[in-house]
Amino acid sequence: MTEERNQELSRRNFAKIAGGAVAGVALTSLAGCTGAAGASGSAGPTGPAGPAGPAGPVGALVNSPGAVFTKKYDVDLVVVGSGHGGMVAAAAAAQAGAKVLVIDVSSVTGGGAMYGSGAISAYGITNYTDFLTYTEGLNDPDLARTYIETFRGTFIPWLTQINAYVTPNTATGEATMGKGEAGALKGRMYFDSLAKVVTGAGGTIVTKTRGFKILTDTKGKVAGVRASTWTKSPLDKTQDTFDIAAKAVLLATGSFFCNGELMQRYVGPNADLALAMGSPFNRGDSMAMAAEVGAAFSRSMSTFAGTLCAITTTKPVELDPEAFEAAQAANVGKESSLGTALSVGRLSPPSWIGSWRPGLTAVTSYGILVNLDGNRFIDEASPIDTKVQRAAESVLAQREGMAFVVGDSGVYGAVSSSKTSIDAITAAGGNVVVANTLSDFANSLSAMGVWGGNLINTINQYNASIDNSTTPSLKPPRTSGFYKISTPPFYAIPVRCAVLHNYGGVAINKSGEVIDRQRNSIPGLYAAPHAAGGIFNSIWAGGDALSGTFGYIAGKSAAAYVKS
Repeated sequence: MTEERNQELSRRNFAKIAGGAVAGVALTSLAGCTGAAGASGSAGPTGPAGPAGPAGPVGALVNSPGAVFTKKYDVDLVVVGSGHGGMVAAAAAAQAGAKVLVIDVSSVTGGGAMYGSGAISAYGITNYTDFLTYTEGLNDPDLARTYIETFRGTFIPWLTQINAYVTPNTATGEATMGKGEAGALKGRMYFDSLAKVVTGAGGTIVTKTRGFKILTDTKGKVAGVRASTWTKSPLDKTQDTFDIAAKAVLLATGSFFCNGELMQRYVGPNADLALAMGSPFNRGDSMAMAAEVGAAFSRSMSTFAGTLCAITTTKPVELDPEAFEAAQAANVGKESSLGTALSVGRLSPPSWIGSWRPGLTAVTSYGILVNLDGNRFIDEASPIDTKVQRAAESVLAQREGMAFVVGDSGVYGAVSSSKTSIDAITAAGGNVVVANTLSDFANSLSAMGVWGGNLINTINQYNASIDNSTTPSLKPPRTSGFYKISTPPFYAIPVRCAVLHNYGGVAINKSGEVIDRQRNSIPGLYAAPHAAGGIFNSIWAGGDALSGTFGYIAGKSAAAYVKS
């Protein structure tokens, strides 16, 4: 009986350990830690039951700041990630009197936002009622209302107050990064102005440093972050690992679109084929770190913001950390051309397929989209089907996560950038199909896996519906932009989607606090979009506006927490 009793106790103990680890196990690889050595790749300290870490003793020995690794910093708040949400949060917290440390795995601050469009915009939506209408109710009511009401009323005026390098738009209440500079230079100057606020208030910013584990005290309370730092490459096998003691932690490492496993798990079976439209460090690190301390993930995990992207043989820089950092280093002081350097391998097709956003009365689409079955799958001119960024989501949902933008000489001539776009795609190894007869066109696409017979039927039915004014009866219908695909040469450009940010992530409340599965806040733990998620679903309504607004909210909340 004693032996049976001991076996039963062993099984129970194992169940407890396994149950506590479930949230983190699936994401351990994201955090880059095997044992307490974490991202260093070296063996961790030895405990009485084996290597310290998941395979050895847990609790204070491994998780407390300074108990195993050197405690390098002791601050009020550590912000993990220096993209828009992270830098705004750090500036807000520092301005509120918190001693702040910002760490980022990249060699520069700003993340993908630094070389984006620079628009800090919610598409002109000024109230929650209009927001609800535009998003078709597909949002979290509390978070969405907080976003819309804080964005113009508090966040944008605050940017002006702290002398952030922006150009306010007094007509819309929104703003743009920079003062009219070209390319990514406007982003660089904007992020440098946020950094000045942080350091001017006594804060510190450390780059080439990746946080990979949330530390806790002996009672399980958030107590800091474990981090590692690289010298030559973010993929260095040997890195210096150290601890940061902090009263609060704010996660801002971005989305998870560069992690193929998570994309397949949450977005869909073909989602690992999507390209990146931002920093290669968007690998879900915040999700991995938060899960280990009991955080929940948000709703909207399967939807994202993205755009159509031509398929080429050129390896995208935005999926390669070493190439990305090399491009950053080569463009220091030349940021006006940085966006081009970082987006190598990610080319847009000619704008034959439009998109709808607030302020437009109609969608300007000239061509059609077909899948590998040779069928159309959306109304390419519908304000619903093409509402930003739904067309990209629809493409990723097709077989093999791809589609073809199809046009003819009339469509080609209707868009002035057609030649420039197609020449660039061809130069990058893209296989643009061009044919002088519909039969040759279908045969060429059949060699690429398209059902040629279906394709011919699709085009013939589409053309006939325009001739007969029966486009509403098409399946799917076509609401405007009636350009027949009838005049050679015919063109087809293979496309996938490029993801700008995931709508899902770490779950937060309207104060920016990370919440657990019972929707209780985890004291001392905060997150900002796009590491945090759940505000949007399917429909895009601002990227930098969203991350900045909730970064501001989370930073203020964290500062209030550490003061208390």
